[in-house]
Amino acid sequence: MKPFVVTQGNIALIEYAGPNRRACRIVLEDGSTRTTSMTVLRSLELAPGDSLDFRTLAAAESPACYEHALRLVSSRERSTRQVESRLRDAGYPDELARDTVARLVELGLVDDERFARALACTRRGAGYGPRRIRDELFSHGIPRELARHIVADEDSDDVAVARSTLRGVVPTTRTERSRAAARLIRRGFSPEVARRVLDATGPESADEQPFVAE
Repeated sequence: MKPFVVTQGNIALIEYAGPNRRACRIVLEDGSTRTTSMTVLRSLELAPGDSLDFRTLAAAESPACYEHALRLVSSRERSTRQVESRLRDAGYPDELARDTVARLVELGLVDDERFARALACTRRGAGYGPRRIRDELFSHGIPRELARHIVADEDSDDVAVARSTLRGVVPTTRTERSRAAARLIRRGFSPEVARRVLDATGPESADEQPFVAE
C-alpha cells in the first residue's frame, strides 16, 4: 500500500462528510484536508485546535477499518463492492478499504460467488424471476458472466415460481390478465413465462380475446 501523504498542523475545523454521520472531514489551518471515520476521530480524542500528524491518523485507521469490516460480514453475506462501499461511506480512504476487503477475501470471509448464490436463492424463494435476480446481482458488483451462470444454476421451475407470485389470484378479464402479466414481468419473469402462467389459469370469458404477453 502506498504511504499516505505526510501532512501535519493544527486542526481548524471538523465537519461531517459523506452520506451519513459516520465520516468526517478534518481541515487543518493551512487548508489541508483529510477524511476519516468518526470512530477514529473519537478514539484519538481530536478536536479543533489540536495538533495532528496525518501519519497518526493513518496508523489508527487500519485496525479500525478492519474491525468495521469484520462487523459488516459477521451479520450476513456481503459482496466485495458492498463492503468497500460501506467502508468508504464510513470515511476510510479508498485504498485502505480495498486492501481491507482483499484481506477478508484471502481469509474466505468475503466471497462474491457465495454471496451471489445465497442472494439468488433468497430472491427466488421470494418469487422473483431470473432477470430481476441478475440485475440485482449486477448492482452489487457481481460480474455479469458469474451472475448469469448462478441464475442458470438455480434448480427452479420459472413457471411454478411465477405462479406462486400470484398467490392464488386467478385473473379472468383481459384487463386483470394484462395487469398480472405486467406484475410478473416487473418481478423478472419473461413474457413467455407470464403467458404460460396466465394460460394455465383457465379460459377467459367468451367475449375476450386470448391473452398475448407484449
